[in-house]
Amino acid sequence: VDLYNSYAITASGQATGTTGTATAASVNGWDFQTVQPGAGNELLYDIIVPVGSTATELSVALTWNAEVSAPFNTGDPVLADLNLELVDSNGSTIDTDLSDSYVDGISASDVDNVEHIYLTNLLPGTYTLKVSSLDSASEFGLAWRTATAFDTISADFDADGDVDGRDFLTWQANYGAIVNASRGDGDADGDGDVDSDDLVVLHTAIAATSPAFAANLLAVPEPSSLLVAASGLILVAASRRRRRN
Repeated sequence: VDLYNSYAITASGQATGTTGTATAASVNGWDFQTVQPGAGNELLYDIIVPVGSTATELSVALTWNAEVSAPFNTGDPVLADLNLELVDSNGSTIDTDLSDSYVDGISASDVDNVEHIYLTNLLPGTYTLKVSSLDSASEFGLAWRTATAFDTISADFDADGDVDGRDFLTWQANYGAIVNASRGDGDADGDGDVDSDDLVVLHTAIAATSPAFAANLLAVPEPSSLLVAASGLILVAASRRRRRN
């Protein structure tokens, strides 16, 4: 059991799928509701891979219960036939390998109560997830997880063209964010969180210009001492700029 992924999915919140117009969903999320049968009743969810990023993984699981009527030792369970599909912005089903007969973006078993889609290296764009039923109304549980990465790793969190104490303070303020973090929050690698991996990127960039300050970063001391150090670095940077001006 991957508890980190489970927590990320739960923390992202429920995205209630709708018919007609897709629900804007986070790159991680879940839903629990009832889908009605027939064309036009598909429940839709939009998952956006931002420009400048790649979805290295997308995993989607759909499951629902079989209906078993009393007496439980006779008869067959009634199992709804639900399907799961991922399409691009043009409405085409995603298929990452055209050389085989398997369409990667659809899971449509007619004998199981689980459908699963797993895709890698999705390019930027809007992808619509569809949950549909062929024969009867059915409650279902749906969950998805997306692993993303920036095409260009950078610790310039304030987008001012350099990496300095200000960027460190941004990282420190948001350290521990699990989901939906942006570069402006301190996410250097684009995986949606703010953690020690982002600090390593920050450290490498600062070490090129301020080795003494960078030497203390990876130790992650008490916030108060780092605040003082970062503030000093900001003042030094400001002083240098004034002299240049």
